[in-house]
Amino acid sequence: MKKIFLPLLVLLSFFMVSCSQEANTTKSNPTPSSSEVTKLEKVVTETYQYQEDLDGQLKTMTETITYQGEQFLSLDLLIEEPLDEETQAILAEQDFANIKDEIIRQIENDSSFSKLKSLKGVTTSLDLRDDYVFVVRVIIDMQVVDFDQLLQVPGLPETFADFKVLKPQDYIISLIAQGATQLKE
Repeated sequence: MKKIFLPLLVLLSFFMVSCSQEANTTKSNPTPSSSEVTKLEKVVTETYQYQEDLDGQLKTMTETITYQGEQFLSLDLLIEEPLDEETQAILAEQDFANIKDEIIRQIENDSSFSKLKSLKGVTTSLDLRDDYVFVVRVIIDMQVVDFDQLLQVPGLPETFADFKVLKPQDYIISLIAQGATQLKE
């Protein structure tokens, strides 16, 4: 009898332990919190490109949007704008390397650009290519940037205020509506 009772007692204790573990797991909330859902959703990066015509000069805008669910993570803006023909003619008569550095320095010292560059969560770069195309890159970490400070930068569109409430998919739809096409990686 002791030979049967002891294994039965061990088996019963294993059964009790496993039942108590099941009871603990079933007591947890079956509805995940929004932070748990965000952790489960994958990070998506999409790139869109469109052109704007400003006084006969075509400016190419490339926007790379990184998001997770309904939350923006980052926005990478690449603006390529050819200089007008008159400016190109003037620069062609100059030492390009020296004048390039001077132009970039002047823009970096501009109060609007300096203010943008100084914001936490914003990274900027400037270049003037040999083909006289001015390249500006602004990367905004949407999790870090203070949108109220960003909106105080002169020259930025007021639409940046929309990023506080805008969902990534809605923003992408608006890009497509203005003629942007998705670039495949």
